Amino acid sequence: MDKRNDALLPPWQRVTLISGFVLLAAMVTVGCLIRPLNRDEHQFVAAGALLARTGAVPYSDYPFFHLPNLAFIYAGLFLTNGYLLLTARAFNIGCAILLLGCFVVITVDRLSSLGGKRWFAGLIYACVVALTPLFRFTAGRAWNHDLPTLATAVAAALIARVWPKSPSLAVSALCGSLFGIAAGTRISFVPLALPFLLVLLLARDSWQARWQRAAIFAGCAAVFLLPAFTLFAKSPQRFIFDNLTYNRELNLKYRETTVPDEVAPGNKVLFPLRQVIKSPSSIAVIAIALYLGLSVSALKRRQVLTSTGVVIFAFVPFLLLGAWLPNPSYRQYYYPVIIFLLLALPFMTGELLASRRWTWHWWPLLLFAIISLAEASQDLPAPRRVVSPSRWYVFIAHKNGHRIARVAGAGPVLTLAPIAALEGKAAIYKEFATGPFAWRTTPFLSLEDRRRYGFIGPEELPAYLNNRPPKAILTGYEVDFEEPFVEYARKHLYRPEQLLRRKVSWIQP
Repeated sequence: MDKRNDALLPPWQRVTLISGFVLLAAMVTVGCLIRPLNRDEHQFVAAGALLARTGAVPYSDYPFFHLPNLAFIYAGLFLTNGYLLLTARAFNIGCAILLLGCFVVITVDRLSSLGGKRWFAGLIYACVVALTPLFRFTAGRAWNHDLPTLATAVAAALIARVWPKSPSLAVSALCGSLFGIAAGTRISFVPLALPFLLVLLLARDSWQARWQRAAIFAGCAAVFLLPAFTLFAKSPQRFIFDNLTYNRELNLKYRETTVPDEVAPGNKVLFPLRQVIKSPSSIAVIAIALYLGLSVSALKRRQVLTSTGVVIFAFVPFLLLGAWLPNPSYRQYYYPVIIFLLLALPFMTGELLASRRWTWHWWPLLLFAIISLAEASQDLPAPRRVVSPSRWYVFIAHKNGHRIARVAGAGPVLTLAPIAALEGKAAIYKEFATGPFAWRTTPFLSLEDRRRYGFIGPEELPAYLNNRPPKAILTGYEVDFEEPFVEYARKHLYRPEQLLRRKVSWIQP
């Protein structure tokens, strides 16, 4: 059954499908807006705010330990309103909802033999994706995971859809643009350049056409990498230090001193396995992917490389490489790996159904949904928080920011939680835009290197603040690293004022 049969769907079914997706989007939105702040969100929001409000750019003006695309996107969004955390999370929530919509569209496209039922299969599958632990933990925060995952998943799906034929010139350009957006947002997506180019060069077409599409892909990717190229040209030393040296050497030294077990080679290798073992739904994803992969291999035999699902699988090793390289490992790094495994499932299922040698069964999808729902139910938010926006963290943070601004004025505010001050439009010290990340690693840098790369450590903090004393000092956000702030506040007779949740604002006398 195809478009003609889809048109015969009763109106109540169409309403049910649309309402179901709207409800899913609403649940994802609320779940993301109520969750507490993660310290990784600070540097992305702070970079966007500094760029929008002062024109300060990453690397040359202050440390920034990621590629810059998201900072420029946030800067544009922050020009529209003062709700920084809400705006940043809303952007990533939009990316997450678009990703779920893509799962619906891909499922409908691939399972055409199911007729009208494929729409319900697509909606159920999107719900299953939204219930997986990595989606629930990662999606919708103000960090740099949602945008590159969405961009690369869409690009891979567009290429896989026509495989083994070459995509059109327009699709090649779009895929290159999406890859450029992703790679310029998070460096761990850069290795995906190789599978994208290989797929374009191995497609069934003339060599001239294949090289033409690869060139268009690369050219369009370069356009969306221009922010990174421009900032590299402006400050190459700092760009390389922040994106490579800090993450591979400086942060590793800090971790070896504080949590040596986390960065031990054995633990790093076992980390993804431990995360999988903890999650029944992750085990189900991998088991279903292996089962469908083996079924497609048996069906295609020597023609297995023509499988659209195999094309999606080709990206997984490179995503694993990007997730594994940072040290130590965190579970959100493996988010795109799970998303691509989930992306491969409707492609392989569609191939098996098209062969007419394989019968569709609803029970694996329903069993997967039940497992994911049971796992998700363990950490559902309290109902009173859901129905009361005043309890949502994005609004609490904004309210606290204005409370801080009332006593600090325009600032500057000394803090390792820059969002807390920036929400009230108070100025911060740009050297602390990364939150605790630059500050906590200064013991592993010489004084000369600190000056070279824009780091401030405890030893030079008093002299640094002499020329521009803070109007307020915020503590209680990163208690393990704030003792020099407290010492400075007490020495200079700052008056402590209690904020919410054991946070303290030290007010200049």
